[in-house]
Amino acid sequence: MTANGNGATGGGPSGLTRRRLLAGLGGVGAIGMASGAGTFAHFSDAEAFADNAFGAGDVDIDVWLDASCRGCVVNDDGRVRFGFDDIDRGDDGHTVLSVDVQTNPSRLWLGTQCLPVPDPLGDAIEATLTVGGFSQSGSLSDLRRQFAGGLRLDDLDGDACLDPTSGPLEIVLDWRLPTGTPDSVAESETSFDIQLYAEQCRHVSEDEAVGSNPFAAFAPCDEPPACVVCDDDNGGESVNLQTLTFRYEGTDSAHLEIVSTKGNTSGVLFAGDVQPADEFTIDGEDVERPGQGQDRLGPEIRIDRDDGEEQTDVHVSCSKPLAVGMTFGDGGKYVILEGITTDGRQICAEEDL
Repeated sequence: MTANGNGATGGGPSGLTRRRLLAGLGGVGAIGMASGAGTFAHFSDAEAFADNAFGAGDVDIDVWLDASCRGCVVNDDGRVRFGFDDIDRGDDGHTVLSVDVQTNPSRLWLGTQCLPVPDPLGDAIEATLTVGGFSQSGSLSDLRRQFAGGLRLDDLDGDACLDPTSGPLEIVLDWRLPTGTPDSVAESETSFDIQLYAEQCRHVSEDEAVGSNPFAAFAPCDEPPACVVCDDDNGGESVNLQTLTFRYEGTDSAHLEIVSTKGNTSGVLFAGDVQPADEFTIDGEDVERPGQGQDRLGPEIRIDRDDGEEQTDVHVSCSKPLAVGMTFGDGGKYVILEGITTDGRQICAEEDL
């Protein structure tokens, strides 16, 4: 097993996933790998590429992945999936996708698939996409939004068109999941899906090719919902919290009991033993609110440590300052990792207030 945290076995020729794409398609009209059943939703319309015709000559390309990515797949239609599941905080990876032109010099584009938002794991994974001297970093979700409209790859080092004699072009994805990611996020799954599109350069001038990006017409990815500001003046917006996730920062083990208080509420939200760095989540579904059916936290909780040895009150109705990163209790024993409202939005981090 490798030490990159993703559970993959070592690399080498026997571990390659290789696909030969576009063989014998020269002279036909729309490129076949961007249409048909099973492709991305926004690539499913074959007419989207009707004006991107080949000239004379074949476009024959090999695409393969190294063996470091357990959840990666190369399809015959030019789609590549970098899958992420069963990863843990602190895991990282380095995956190389190689594209090798076998016949005529060709132009090459990459487009990314949009996923529904929010995507907590995609938002949490820190990633860098590198092609030649070009590099772009951000969250995995950021990279999806960045390249949904297409990225031309063959001219990133200055010379247009991939040459069969120049060797493979490497597309590198580096990623890591920060150690502070909440349990609930780390245990989810996501993917980074791309589509490759190629056309041979013969009979098409560079001036003509500038406007032939096949992904340019696609709508951009949806932006993530804005985080919710919880403070004394939140713009008059009525905000209710559904869940709060904490990490215990005490130096020794403890028994915690968390109860809902005030506002005609009651109910035990959490009870159990915790160790340093353990995480726990409280949920509005556990709040008892006579005569009211809405599940929400608030307005206040009390954290009772070791049978009353220490009590900490936290206002959780979003009408007072509350943010990811805030700490409570003596010595900051309880830090907020995540807060989700009843309408599915996340509360802001302290630095965003």
